[in-house]
Amino acid sequence: MDQSFLEFADNYFDFVWCRHCLEHSIFPYFTLQEIYRVIKPEGYLYQDLRSAAIYSAFLTINLDIYTTSSAFT
Repeated sequence: MDQSFLEFADNYFDFVWCRHCLEHSIFPYFTLQEIYRVIKPEGYLYQDLRSAAIYSAFLTINLDIYTTSSAFT
């Protein structure tokens, strides 16, 4: 299963553990969208990036929509 196109229903998980995966995604933006889609509204995401320096610009620009969501508060 490609992490950018998850085969789970919307709001399926209470918690998503994503460790050293995003830096291997061909489409990291779609991967984050999919993770957001499958997390329940009051759910949590643990995201660990091995190559955080590589994605720092990407995360700064694109994660603001995820951190303002109720799923991540």
